Amino acid sequence: MPLNDFEIVNPISEKNWNETVLESVGATVFHSREWAQVLSQTYGYEPLYVCRREQGRFRLLIPVMEVASRLTGRRGVSLPFTDFCDPLFEDLGELRAAVEEVLRLGRGRGWRRVELRSGEVLSGDAKPSSVYVGHNLDLRATEEELFSRLKGPVRTALRKAEKSGVEVDTSNSPEAVRSFYGLNCITRREHGLPPQPWRFFENLRQWILENNKGVIVNAVSGGRAVAGAVFLHFGEAAVFKYGASDPRYQALRPGNMVMWHGIRWYREIGLRAVSLGRTRRENEGLLRFKRGWGVQETQLNYFTYDLRRDRLTEDKDHIEGFHNAVFRRLPLPCLRLVGALTYKHMG
Repeated sequence: MPLNDFEIVNPISEKNWNETVLESVGATVFHSREWAQVLSQTYGYEPLYVCRREQGRFRLLIPVMEVASRLTGRRGVSLPFTDFCDPLFEDLGELRAAVEEVLRLGRGRGWRRVELRSGEVLSGDAKPSSVYVGHNLDLRATEEELFSRLKGPVRTALRKAEKSGVEVDTSNSPEAVRSFYGLNCITRREHGLPPQPWRFFENLRQWILENNKGVIVNAVSGGRAVAGAVFLHFGEAAVFKYGASDPRYQALRPGNMVMWHGIRWYREIGLRAVSLGRTRRENEGLLRFKRGWGVQETQLNYFTYDLRRDRLTEDKDHIEGFHNAVFRRLPLPCLRLVGALTYKHMG
């Protein structure tokens, strides 16, 4: 579908999408065909990726999905449930023009707003709608060098986990997914939030894990999973996407063990970097945990453009509120039902 000088494409229907994307600097698993498949199949979002091609490669690509919700409105997001999704581009002026085309596309489709999760798309004095902290770890070092960069409390926690007999399993099996899902439900309730629907993890297994673009690392004690992490990878870079644990086993420090195992695993297979995702600046506990791994921090700027008012707007953080106390008291089956019914509206 042409849009002035640009195309609107669906990566799911393009056989050679991943090979073409990987030719661009900065491509991540969030630009991949499989991630688009997971989001579209789980939540019904429509991919409307804006691109310009030249001789079979992308000169420019802005991944966008349409979220059509009766509760939260129709909008374009780049991309839903995605920590960061920088546009791939060669020319800054061309990128500015492409952003204008995204806004024009949104007006034509009746979107209330456009959300761009990247610090590269706007210049000048534009104020971000919201700001997060990104954490990146360079894996081009020996294991000994990586360990030496860890903060003292992290090294102490790893030694404690080893002495306690915690075992670690790396897998993409259905059993590993079910184990992580159970831990994830517990963790989300601890945070006062509903868990992602089960079908999301089923699709993640089918499209990401079984296509060798991710692994689940579970820590096991006494025959049961006590902590887990989901890592996604594409090209030479990986992303720590989700972490979960059973608070009853916190003293064993299994969360540290799964993170360290994932980092080591990706270094051993030759990847150059792993991102530990994004963190809210107010979340001091999670910031402290991620900083303990010797990461380099970046600022992740999100921009939300209100198409009705024709201007950038400030995003309000709805993660914390009275609802947290309610969700913490719900039985897990009820909380899972809430997640299944509402998650698609939150993208």
